[in-house]
Amino acid sequence: MVNRKQVLIVGAIIIGLILAYFAFQYFFQDSFDVTPIYPIKINSFIGGNTNAEITITNNEKFSNDFSVEVENLDDVAEITESSFSLASKESKTLQLVINDAYRIAQAHVGKVIIESTTEIKEIPVLISFEEPTSPFAIIYEEVPNYENVYPGGKLGVEIKIFDIYDNSLKEIKASYFIKNFDGKLIDIEENKPLVIEGKHGFLKVFDIPDGMELDDYVLITYIDYNGSRGVGSYLFNVEDKTSKLYFNNLTFWIFIIFAFIVGIIILFFYFMKTRDELFLELKKQQGNELQKNLEILNKSRQEFERLKNPRERKVKIYELDKLKKKVVCTIKSKQKEQRKEFKVLKKKKKKNVIQQKLASWKRGGYVLPETKKGVNKISKEKIKDQVGKWGSQGFETSFLKK
Repeated sequence: MVNRKQVLIVGAIIIGLILAYFAFQYFFQDSFDVTPIYPIKINSFIGGNTNAEITITNNEKFSNDFSVEVENLDDVAEITESSFSLASKESKTLQLVINDAYRIAQAHVGKVIIESTTEIKEIPVLISFEEPTSPFAIIYEEVPNYENVYPGGKLGVEIKIFDIYDNSLKEIKASYFIKNFDGKLIDIEENKPLVIEGKHGFLKVFDIPDGMELDDYVLITYIDYNGSRGVGSYLFNVEDKTSKLYFNNLTFWIFIIFAFIVGIIILFFYFMKTRDELFLELKKQQGNELQKNLEILNKSRQEFERLKNPRERKVKIYELDKLKKKVVCTIKSKQKEQRKEFKVLKKKKKKNVIQQKLASWKRGGYVLPETKKGVNKISKEKIKDQVGKWGSQGFETSFLKK
């Protein structure tokens, strides 16, 4: 069984984990949170006006001053409030107002920069203006072999183009642009001819320059046909080559520490379980021992109860009950000594010795010699001599003479 000391150890480990969690939340929590989770992606029609909500929450224990500005999106987006203060844990929702000044189907990239007295966050924003009657839909799918995009590597993506209105054969022009959210053009391929009939899917692979910064990027695809344009965009992140394997340093070490602590807890309960299993085995053996002896005594009682001579029946049952009390007392005394020896060995962590003792006690047999010997003696005794013996010893025997 798990004793008080073991319970305290487990409790201390659990409390330690809880404290570690809250400490992590306290020391590594951002100064403020921004929702929705960025990058912010907005789709609108040409000439359309729409709004996107940005909620800022102050996580500090003190009041915080904030300033907000839009970068590289001056002609298509503006923020409703550029400076404000938030008390501790207070939130504020701003509107990013979208207004198409160019009136053409295209994608715009930029940032919303949020600065507090303690931290700066740059929120990538992608705004796509599409033609309401564009015949094309563009869908991107990740390619497993190109999941990790890193400097000097490759970006691979499956592009599927669907003709919404009919399945006729069409020759289209596809253009591809890779940009960062500062608006810098990284790569460009323009007016690549494609022939589609209803739909067309293909793998497109781009080389990533060796010196490309680790950051968020967007692949923009334009499909042009007879003066109409379809717009598609695919967000991706350029990161260190090994980051997919080892996460980032902080996450990696948190994972290792957590796995180590969980491992300790599992091993602790494993050893406790092993010890408890040995104790349960001892209890099982002792239970079988008592049961076997009682079975012999109860079987003998059933035989005595079938005796036709009332006086003989009473005498033998009376003597059998005395034997039963003696046997039970002997067994319990012996088992008490076994448990005492078991606990001593358990404290000394001598698991092998405990197993040897259990095997030895089991080999010794469950039925006491006193039980069989006593039952045989009662069965063979002459009733008259036994009653006289009890009377001479001062026992009340008158009820046995009836």
